[in-house]
Amino acid sequence: MVVLIGNISFELFLIHQLVIKYLDKIYSRLGIPGTFLNYVVALILSIIIAYVYKMLFNKVVRKM
Repeated sequence: MVVLIGNISFELFLIHQLVIKYLDKIYSRLGIPGTFLNYVVALILSIIIAYVYKMLFNKVVRKM
């Protein structure tokens, strides 16, 4: 269980870093300054993406 939680948190960290990076690029092109709200949006998107990724990964592994 600890390994599974560790994998989820590491995946969430990687996804979160990518989401922050690209949201910052999008916001800078739109002229929106970086605020705390941007990081909250990135965190919420990261959690959703990590959850969907984990669900799809589990489906593929079960089919094998």
